[in-house]
Amino acid sequence: MLLFQGKLFMKGFKTIGLSLCTIIIVTTTSLTAQISSWSFESIRSEIDPMHAISQQEQGDNQFTLLLSGANKPFVNGSWSKTFSVVPDQHYEFVTYFQSENVEEIDRSILASITWLDNQGKRIGFIEYPGLVSYQVDEWRKIQQIYQVPNQAVKAKVNLIYRWDPDGLVYFSEAELTNTSAANS
Repeated sequence: MLLFQGKLFMKGFKTIGLSLCTIIIVTTTSLTAQISSWSFESIRSEIDPMHAISQQEQGDNQFTLLLSGANKPFVNGSWSKTFSVVPDQHYEFVTYFQSENVEEIDRSILASITWLDNQGKRIGFIEYPGLVSYQVDEWRKIQQIYQVPNQAVKAKVNLIYRWDPDGLVYFSEAELTNTSAANS
């Protein structure tokens, strides 16, 4: 179930035409802290996907970040979180997602990593981690290992949904963890 303006809706809420809104379910203090580190972003409100935070898909005190097409053909938006990183170290990015009614998954569901210096300016190229081809319990995996650019101290991660008016995607919380270069 999802909470929206004090009313509970079942999973099929996307079909009732809810427009621009944020839906949040909060159950514990630790979950509240995890959720508050994510923010929704879109370049224009006219193309905002419907966005929500839900516990329905994963359960076990885990949350999912939901984005839906909201019947907008040019929908484009993301969930964003900034991680601290150490320059020149290797980091592994991992997230899982589950989708419904998405015609071109590789085109519409993706993640990006933007490396930032201590003034918040972009360093190097924006990275787009690859979709791993196998599924785990219907959840697909996006994963890649990167070496942090020399002057970068932060990594802004975006979990993106775009260009599909009828689809819906649930993202698990993304991880960006320090790892050894031998794994890359």
